[in-house]
Amino acid sequence: MDICIGGPWDAAKVLKNEIYERNFFKVKIKGSNTVTTYKKRSASIESVRYTFWVSTDISDVEAIKRIQHYLSRRKKLSL
Repeated sequence: MDICIGGPWDAAKVLKNEIYERNFFKVKIKGSNTVTTYKKRSASIESVRYTFWVSTDISDVEAIKRIQHYLSRRKKLSL
């Protein structure tokens, strides 16, 4: 499962020529020169692997908090 965290997605376009080694990708917002980079983060819970694409605009601490929050909610839903 791939989950994106942060960044605008309205009228966003993945820059295909900007995909590097599948560890990150860039998105350009249509109608502006804004480019957002997403880097790959992975986490597992109860043998289920999740892939998170985290905007580089978010600090590592904030990204970890958001990932932990998401995973804790997933775990509660599966109980």
